[in-house]
Amino acid sequence: MEPHTDESPCGSSGTTAILLADPLMRQILRFLFARRKYDHATDGLKNDVLDAEIRSVAMLIDDQVAFGALAAEVAGQVGPDAITVLISRLHTPASPVPAGFESRERGLGGWLAAWQFAIFEILFQCRESALGVLREIAWGEYDWTQGNAIEILVRLAAKRIGRERTIADIHREFARVSDEAKRYAVGPLLHRARFEPEIAAIVNELSSVSDWREVVHEMDG
Repeated sequence: MEPHTDESPCGSSGTTAILLADPLMRQILRFLFARRKYDHATDGLKNDVLDAEIRSVAMLIDDQVAFGALAAEVAGQVGPDAITVLISRLHTPASPVPAGFESRERGLGGWLAAWQFAIFEILFQCRESALGVLREIAWGEYDWTQGNAIEILVRLAAKRIGRERTIADIHREFARVSDEAKRYAVGPLLHRARFEPEIAAIVNELSSVSDWREVVHEMDG
């Protein structure tokens, strides 16, 4: 018969008792626990602040100049380190829904759409730092934000940011994107193409992609 032992996989209870009896060790443990609580509270505060920033951008959705300007300001404040958190917030818009964005005024999902457009506009202002996550969304598993990601990739490509890769990806991947996401990507680009020559140029260049050309024809009449 094996001798009985009280030792746990992590060490003996006697060792733990000795460590806890050491005043210095108790002080270190108290510091570590306090730091953990502080970090958790700080993370929550940072998320709340970021939500407030996204919200402020989203509420300007009807004024594209102010919308873009504030998104650029927010991107400058939060920096590339916030990109992961921004992505995590895509499907969790801040509440309550602000006045003017209720479903009776904007339709079902109106506030969510404005919220997501705001996040993607901030990502656009993050420039090169956002390319990786944008590609993951654009060409990954189906999600209705794929269209947003493709739109932003094309806008960045128009500014010579990731241009060759984006054009190659569209040639290779666009055909398998859902029709809804295709329209969601192309529609805003066609609107911008009317007053942004660099967007018009890349939209025209992408007309060599048959699926792209079909969507443009469908939406542009």
